[in-house]
Amino acid sequence: MKRFKTLVNPLRRKRGAVAVLTVVMLVVLIGFASLTIDVGVMFNTRAELQNTADAAALAGAQMLPDGAAARQTAVEYANRNSSRHGIVVANSDVVLGHWDAAAAVFTPGGAPVDAVHVLARCTESNGNPLKLFFAPILGISQTDVSASATASFGKAGRWDVVIVQDVTGSFKDEIDEARIADQGLLDCIRDHAPDTYLGLAVFTGFGKLIASLQSVDVAYDSLSASIGALKSCGSTGMPQCSGTNIGAGIDTAIPLLTASTTKRPRAIIIVSDGQPNSSLPGYTTKDLANWAVKSADKAAASDISIFTLFFSGNDTSAGAAAFLAGLVRGEGTAHETPDPTEIATELQEICLEGLSLMLVQ
Repeated sequence: MKRFKTLVNPLRRKRGAVAVLTVVMLVVLIGFASLTIDVGVMFNTRAELQNTADAAALAGAQMLPDGAAARQTAVEYANRNSSRHGIVVANSDVVLGHWDAAAAVFTPGGAPVDAVHVLARCTESNGNPLKLFFAPILGISQTDVSASATASFGKAGRWDVVIVQDVTGSFKDEIDEARIADQGLLDCIRDHAPDTYLGLAVFTGFGKLIASLQSVDVAYDSLSASIGALKSCGSTGMPQCSGTNIGAGIDTAIPLLTASTTKRPRAIIIVSDGQPNSSLPGYTTKDLANWAVKSADKAAASDISIFTLFFSGNDTSAGAAAFLAGLVRGEGTAHETPDPTEIATELQEICLEGLSLMLVQ
C-alpha cells in the first residue's frame, strides 16, 4: 500500500512564528510602557519633592535666627504639603548653617546661622520609597527619589543705621553681652549688606557719639574696635552715670542719618534695659519720657525708622516694655528678651528683617 508523507501547512508555520514574535514584542512594549510611565512618575515625584524642599527651606529660614523654630516650621510645612508621600522631611533632614554668598558654599553648623538646607525624600531608608506601576513585571517594584534646597538671605544695601546703646549703671552686668550682640549685628550686616553705613552712639542721662557713620565694607575693623571699646557709664570714653535718657541717645543719632547722602532707608536701633529715669537737675522722669517720644517723632519726620530691643531682665516695672515698643517708628519693630545671652539673637533678627530671602541652592 502506498504511503503518503504528511505535509506541514506553510501557513500554520507562519502563524506560529507570528505568535512567538507577538509575545516578544509584547514583552518589549511592556518594557517601554514601564520605562515611559514609571520614569514619568519618577520625574513628577521629584518635581513635587523639589517644590516641597524649596517651600520648606524658605518657610524655615523665615524663622531664623531661632534655629528650633526654623527646623520645626520647615518639617511641618513640608509634610503638610506632601501628605500623599507620607513623611518626606524628618528633623534630621533640616540642617541649619551658614551660606557664604561669595563662595556659594553652605556650611552645616557654620556661624552665623543664616541658612536652612532641606532634604525631601521618598526612599527605602525613610520608609516611603516610590512604588512603581509596570516595572515590577521586570522585577523592579520601587525606587528612591529625593530633592534638596537651601534658603538664605540675599545681599542688600538695606540701611544707613545707628546703634544707640544703653550704657547706664543698670546695664553694667550685661555690657559684655551687649558688646557681643552689637558685634553680631555688625557681622550680619557685613555678610549680607556690606555697603550699609553704620554708626554707634551711647546714652546715660547724656548721649555720646562713639563712631560716625561709616561703610561696613570699608571700615569694618574700625567699627568692630569701637564696639569692643564699649564700657559701662563712668568708664574711660563713656558718659557719666546720670540716669536713663533715651531721647538724648536718639538725638545723637539723628544728625548722622540726616547728613547722609546715600539716599538709602535709614534706621536707629535702640538697645536698652529700661524706660527713662532721671537724675538730671531740672528734669523729672516724666520729662525724659516725653523727650524720648518727641525725639522718636523727630526721627520719623526725617524718614528714619526706629527699632527697639528691650532687655527686660533689669526692669520689670509696669509699662517698661510698652514704653520701649511705643518708640518704634516707620518700618521698625519691637523686640524683647529677659535673657542677656539672647540679646545677640534679637539683634540678628533685626538685621535679617531687612533682607530678602532667596533660594541659593
